[in-house]
Amino acid sequence: MTVGELLELLEDFPEDAEVRLAHQPSWPFEYSIETVADSAGEQTSCSECGIDWDEHDEEGCDEKRPELPDLIDEPPVVYIAEGEQIGYLPGAAARALGWK
Repeated sequence: MTVGELLELLEDFPEDAEVRLAHQPSWPFEYSIETVADSAGEQTSCSECGIDWDEHDEEGCDEKRPELPDLIDEPPVVYIAEGEQIGYLPGAAARALGWK
């Protein structure tokens, strides 16, 4: 899946809807999202406070934006990091995902 395909899937949802990860179809749990980074190592937000790096300096968190490594000469990959386990995935969500 590409970023464009993911954005297309999300375009009909309200912008203020919370995003979570569903995991393990046979014993489904739901997780928060901790942060997003790309294959070059660039995080889009602070892993300490969760604020987007473009707005971070104004918010008062002491965490520093990580140094970027040399760009990898490959197509970029975006990684979504699993945050905290929230609990069991609701049955309606598991059915909507085709897991039940």
